[in-house]
Amino acid sequence: MPPTSTASLPASEAVDTISGLVVDQNARPVERATVRIQATGNLTSSNKQGRFSLCGLEPGKIVTVSAWKDLYYCAKQETVKQPAKELKLILRLYQTNDNPNYSWVPPTGENSCYSCKPGVTQVWLENDAHSKSAVNPRFLTMYNGADINGKRSPLTRFIQTRDYGRIPIPPDLTQAYFGPSYKLDFPKTTGNCGACHIPGAAIADPYGVDPNQISGLRQEVADIFGVHCDFCHKVAAVSLDPQSNLPYPNMPSVLSMDIRRPFPEDKERYQLFFGTFDDDNVPQEDIKLPLIAQSQFCAPCHYGKFWDTVVYNSFGEWLSRPYSDPLSGKTCQQCHTPAPTPPPSPP
Repeated sequence: MPPTSTASLPASEAVDTISGLVVDQNARPVERATVRIQATGNLTSSNKQGRFSLCGLEPGKIVTVSAWKDLYYCAKQETVKQPAKELKLILRLYQTNDNPNYSWVPPTGENSCYSCKPGVTQVWLENDAHSKSAVNPRFLTMYNGADINGKRSPLTRFIQTRDYGRIPIPPDLTQAYFGPSYKLDFPKTTGNCGACHIPGAAIADPYGVDPNQISGLRQEVADIFGVHCDFCHKVAAVSLDPQSNLPYPNMPSVLSMDIRRPFPEDKERYQLFFGTFDDDNVPQEDIKLPLIAQSQFCAPCHYGKFWDTVVYNSFGEWLSRPYSDPLSGKTCQQCHTPAPTPPPSPP
């Protein structure tokens, strides 16, 4: 959208305007930044010189003006009263690397997601299966080959064949059997199940995180290692096969993600949360990431192909159905995490 201007309006139709400049941290003009009256549909884009102009404003009203461009933190100027000229909005690039020493923001407790956003966090705690990914009984029983009381199936039996080598054979049903599992087949390894179910811990060791050790921790600690708020809001990009538009085989979750944990000692880039708003309230913390509203964001944890066998395929099912049509379909987020309906305006 080109910058709005009142230069061509007759004097009788002139309205108060806000104009100014969008620059980066080195004072260079930023072109095609989205500039908006915060929380409204009144927006424009900066031109090649970084200049912008907003019109159609209520005379004398005090507003907040925001700016954003892909790869930059959101920026804002508060208590702006129109008409206003030479307003300056400074956009800062967010980091391109990851801090492995970062301490996750916990979902609950002191200095947590709940302490800042109690409403949305409570909805997540009560309704979202991601919040129980590290301690989900179904996952743990399938991982261990046991029932919910810990009674376990016998280890998988194998035979050696001339043509195919070592292959599994059906279980002995004269013994108690509670279903197949990874640990019955591979009792001496942990596998990469933790890459999806315990990604906060699996970033550093995708094949070495034992879900049984995490599930035995205190609930608030187990939550931090699961698929919690801070983890998802640190995913900057995902890696998909350009031919199939699916994740690559044997590359679940963190193996197909670009994760950006911030450096708290950096005063200008001390935190980083990806979200869906371009006019967020916390500069040097919040960034709009278009990917987070696209189904591809969900793909690394919702499609898994191992040894040429598709094991789970919810993203692939979406991709193959009319829902994936960019014009008439719906994203995963539109059905599973719909935006709340705004309250009605007072009479």
